[in-house]
Amino acid sequence: MNKQTMRSFGFGLLTAAAALWLFLQMEPVEQAELSTDEMIEHLEAEQYIIQKAEETPSETAETAPETPAKPSSPEAGTAVPEADTVSISVTAGMTSNDVSTQLKTAGLISDAAAFNQFLTENGYSAKLQVGSFELKKGMSAQNIADVLTK
Repeated sequence: MNKQTMRSFGFGLLTAAAALWLFLQMEPVEQAELSTDEMIEHLEAEQYIIQKAEETPSETAETAPETPAKPSSPEAGTAVPEADTVSISVTAGMTSNDVSTQLKTAGLISDAAAFNQFLTENGYSAKLQVGSFELKKGMSAQNIADVLTK
């Protein structure tokens, strides 16, 4: 390449950059200013789940039934250890962290963060099922994860 070719190439790059800059400067920029209600309507139209500030996941976990399971008609002479069985409710939208916190609150696990890490590392966090589950105190993390993902 000679000196003239290099100058022509440089001039072409400069001209292309200037043309692109002019094009971008002439195009009107419209900022979409949506109100909160408009944003919510748009997200709901796209089928996203909207969580209101009043409905935090921790409140959902607190209101979920965590009472021990009671048999409807225990037979005489049969002892049912009610304190050893706990009912856990997993609702739509709950994360594995929410479930771990609920299990710790119910006394089924000792460390919510460690259990959440176990769920995540072993692929259980994406397989959690919605519903009510009967869990026994003293179950291993593996057994609890198996119940919550069936």
